[in-house]
Amino acid sequence: MRHKTLSIAVIAGLALLAVPAAAPAAFASGSSGASAASVTVSPAAVHPGDTVQIQLDCSAYSSPKPTWGSQSEFSGPVDLRPMSGQPGFYSASAEISASLGPGSYTLSGSCAAGDSSSSFQADLTISSSDGQMPSGPAHTGVGGSITGGDLAQEAGGAALVLAAGALALRHRRSRDGG
Repeated sequence: MRHKTLSIAVIAGLALLAVPAAAPAAFASGSSGASAASVTVSPAAVHPGDTVQIQLDCSAYSSPKPTWGSQSEFSGPVDLRPMSGQPGFYSASAEISASLGPGSYTLSGSCAAGDSSSSFQADLTISSSDGQMPSGPAHTGVGGSITGGDLAQEAGGAALVLAAGALALRHRRSRDGG
C-alpha cells in the first residue's frame, strides 16, 4: 500500500510541474531614485469612491513627519497613523474621490525629519465607474478543463502522467520479481 501511495504522490507532483504558476501583484509601490522613503497602495487599480490601504516607510528617519504632495485624489484628508511596533512606518485607509475620471494618477509626498526629507510616489489607476455589468465568462482558474485549452500543455501534462505511471509500474514489477 505504501508504494501505491508513493506512486500517486509522484504522479500528482509531476502533473503539477506541467501547470505554470503566476501570482498577480497586490500592491502598487514606488519611490523616487535613491529615496529613503517608499509607499505602497493597495489595490493599485480602483473605481471612484473605492477605499485603498496605504503603507508608508519613513524608517530611515528617527522622527519623520510624513506629508502628501497632493490630496486631490482622495475624498478627504489622509490620516497617516504610526504603525504599532514599527518605528517610521505609517498606514491609512483613504477613499478615492468620486469625482476622479478614469486614468493614471501619481500619489506623492515626502518623509521629513529636521532639515532633510525624502520623497515617495506610487501610481494609482482609476477605472471607469459606468455601472455596466461585466460580460463574458468568469476567469476562475478552471483553465482548459471545460472549454478549449492549450493542446501543447495538455499533451505535455499527459506525457508526464504517463511517464510517472510507467515508472511506478516498472518499480512495482521489479519489487514483485516480475
